[in-house]
Amino acid sequence: MKLAGLDLYEISSGKMKGQRRISKRGRSLIRKILYYTAIQTIRKDGILHDYYTRLTDGGMKRMKALIAVSRKLLGIIYAIVRMTANIQPTLSP
Repeated sequence: MKLAGLDLYEISSGKMKGQRRISKRGRSLIRKILYYTAIQTIRKDGILHDYYTRLTDGGMKRMKALIAVSRKLLGIIYAIVRMTANIQPTLSP
């Protein structure tokens, strides 16, 4: 999450509690690709359409929900890479 700049940060001081925002410190190209991919996955029959509508029906702003979908996509991609890294193909003669 941190490499893509999608990690959350909060500016708080004393009793004042700040808003959480994404840090945008990571690579902007990864963030841009995830954003456009998230737009495609929330379409009418997209794989994350139900997740997006659940977030927006719960009162979350549409842009914030889109960033949440981007974070979920990044988690899915990382899980796929992690699972395939443990698999070592065996070469049969």
